Amino acid sequence: MDAKEMKTPTPTTSRAVETLAELKGYRYLNLTTFRKNGVPVVSTVLLAPANEKKIYVWTTKDSGKVKRIRNNATVQIAPSTRLGRQLGQIATATGRILAVSQQTEAQTVTDRQFGWLKRFFALIWRLQGREQIYLEITPTVEDERQPGP
Repeated sequence: MDAKEMKTPTPTTSRAVETLAELKGYRYLNLTTFRKNGVPVVSTVLLAPANEKKIYVWTTKDSGKVKRIRNNATVQIAPSTRLGRQLGQIATATGRILAVSQQTEAQTVTDRQFGWLKRFFALIWRLQGREQIYLEITPTVEDERQPGP
């Protein structure tokens, strides 16, 4: 059975693992973060799967998504196109801002996944004086899935 066809968890597969399996083969992710007043904000980001338990997102420290995750770690994720058109189910997850001492694995994974694109944006952000940061996204075990498009 293809990972994208799996819809119900089996005794050996939790929803969190199933969620990450469904993201295999996708490059982009709709990451929904929440403002203090509860309003959702969707950002389309490149995703870098680390293993069956987490994915990494690379962004700038001053971005809105970082500020919102600092305030509320609950996020929603769904595979998408580069323009943000949702391609699958929405899953609840937890976002965490990685400290500099915790960024080694995230940097290795994103370097491998994004290649020249990451080097290009790193140069632009460095010239703009913007600090780069990594987010760790871990699907919630008992997520409440919402239907996709």
